[in-house]
Amino acid sequence: MPRRRRRLRHTLAALVASAAALGGLQATAPPAAADTGTGTGTAVSAPLPAELEHIRAAQATALYGSPAERPFTERKTSIVSLGDSEISGEGIGTYEPGTNGPDNWCHRSPDAAIHRTGIGTDTTYNLACSGARTGHIVIGGTKQHADELVQSDHLAIKARNTTVKMVLLVAGANDDLRFGSVMTDCVTRWFLLKGACEPGYAPGWQARVDGLRPKVEQAARDLRTVMREAGYADTDYKLVVMGYPSPIGPDVYDNPRFKGKLLGGCTGYDSDAAWGRNQAVPAFERGIREAARNTGAVYLDNSRLFHGHEVCMDGAWARGLYIDLFNPFPPTPTPCASPSTRTRAGTPPSRPA
Repeated sequence: MPRRRRRLRHTLAALVASAAALGGLQATAPPAAADTGTGTGTAVSAPLPAELEHIRAAQATALYGSPAERPFTERKTSIVSLGDSEISGEGIGTYEPGTNGPDNWCHRSPDAAIHRTGIGTDTTYNLACSGARTGHIVIGGTKQHADELVQSDHLAIKARNTTVKMVLLVAGANDDLRFGSVMTDCVTRWFLLKGACEPGYAPGWQARVDGLRPKVEQAARDLRTVMREAGYADTDYKLVVMGYPSPIGPDVYDNPRFKGKLLGGCTGYDSDAAWGRNQAVPAFERGIREAARNTGAVYLDNSRLFHGHEVCMDGAWARGLYIDLFNPFPPTPTPCASPSTRTRAGTPPSRPA
């Protein structure tokens, strides 16, 4: 595995561990709602729909040898991550079976940060999926792939089979912001000599952030609901919302080993790189921070994680433009039309807006 990927993975894992350790001191607001669990480890969970209960029982059997739902004190402990490629392990190169195509491109890596925090739990669960939107996470959301559960359904199962100590959410980049599509457009414009992309995106950027923030808030609130339905009090675990770093920057010419944009993979206009790092990502960070504050979650700010280590910098931690020679033309993942089997009380399953 490339050394830079190891450094990034360990750095991100350390940030997550710090959030878990200091979360009680760094929560951005009081809890958004009163605790409904007992906090005693004896609360009874709400029944799951038959499909999810079947999966839960099978996973419990694999963990403990029998399908029964155990008291909290008799379970293994765990930490869980949900979200998109920022936390799934995209780009590491080693992926869990069934998540590297041809029908599922979640790219969950066994080397993802959630598995490397050093937090003292019995097991760790990576439920994130590359390309995920908040609509793939919320209660009543849509399945991202035919063989995937909605991520909140995944959590509902894990929360009943293990004692969850931390829930880490990283989401929003694939909603109104369409961060990946914007990056692709900016790179394409550079190749086709069409000029910088900033003038086309900057005027409406804040509106995009304002549009995604309530969706991230809903995802966070739904995860709280899932945990309450599983018998947890809000104080029984930490809910952490993490932001995003900027993978690019305008300082590539400071790198004495700079090989050029094509060889380095940082194809794009300098002005776009400066706008992305200095304006676009900070605006995004403020929106995610506000979402965490409004839901009583711990906020983990990693917006400066890559500073000095962006694509094309010496000792880069982010990977730039590249082609997978074994799969140069993967299909674009699209959400499956099948809705979740769980819904908010009083509402039918629905696709995200």
